[in-house]
Amino acid sequence: MKKYGIGLFKFLFVGLVVLILGVWTTSETSAMEKIDTPSLVFASGSVGGSWHPIAAAITEKAHEFMVGRPISVRPGADAVGNPMVVGKGIADLGISYQPFIGMATRGEGPYTSKFDNLKAIFGLVPNVEHFFVDSDVDIQYLDEIFERKLKLRIGTGSPTSGDRFIMEQVLKLHGLTFEDTEKWGMKWELSGTGHRVNTWKDRHIDVFSSNIAVPASGVTQATHSRKGKWVPLKPETLKFLVEKMGLANAIIPAGTYPGQPEDFPTVKSPLVIVTRDDVPEDVVYVITKAAAENKAYIVSAVATMKVWEPEEMWQNLGIDIHPGALRYYKERGWME
Repeated sequence: MKKYGIGLFKFLFVGLVVLILGVWTTSETSAMEKIDTPSLVFASGSVGGSWHPIAAAITEKAHEFMVGRPISVRPGADAVGNPMVVGKGIADLGISYQPFIGMATRGEGPYTSKFDNLKAIFGLVPNVEHFFVDSDVDIQYLDEIFERKLKLRIGTGSPTSGDRFIMEQVLKLHGLTFEDTEKWGMKWELSGTGHRVNTWKDRHIDVFSSNIAVPASGVTQATHSRKGKWVPLKPETLKFLVEKMGLANAIIPAGTYPGQPEDFPTVKSPLVIVTRDDVPEDVVYVITKAAAENKAYIVSAVATMKVWEPEEMWQNLGIDIHPGALRYYKERGWME
């Protein structure tokens, strides 16, 4: 009986080891399987802003599930332009604001054609509009610059950026264009975030405008480097941007930046990663998975992403979600 018992024990032990090894091998093989996809282009933002490192961090983690490194992250055409370059097939992925993506699918606002082939993948932290003005400029609201026709130098985004688009809407509300303001002597600095910070530091502009996630290191640098004051838009202007342009009310809490003793009322817009309906489902699934399961890595690249909640990345995207992203959200139990 004793020998029989030992023999049976050995048999069961060996069988268990074989079973465990088999499961482990299958699991390892499955984990090591990588998708083979053609080259893709990810349209981000300017290198000095937050969009480019966010896209680069997501891509770095997505490549762990792919054969080679098929995704190229390139500075894109900013908030207005990125939906167009993705819709036209110039890029395959892009970052933009939710309102612009919605307008692009409908052919509204700055878009003369419908890009109804656009699909959302996931949302990121919202970008928030900042206005920091030289201390010597005697205004209570930013609107006074245009109402009083002040000859100031204003730094805002490039022609296809969200910064410039918001400024354009403010001007329209006052019955003005950029050209109108230049006639009375106003100067505009249209550039990327990094360059705008430098022009503020060097006193080449009187107004620093930036639509960026909070807290933004570039804004912190700007407010550290030179004395200024936080100047909001008028309440009725903020209301217009929310009700007519699809933005949302926001508050930058007091103390977020140097020299900001009070809450700053402004507007925000969610950032969304967008693609086309012909981009393969498994590619979009992998990109969604890479972002959702690597928050710490993304935060290490862009600190403002620490307030991002992956469990909410599927919410309020404004357009239909790509099937690859839907599959991931359903697997996680975030969507039915």
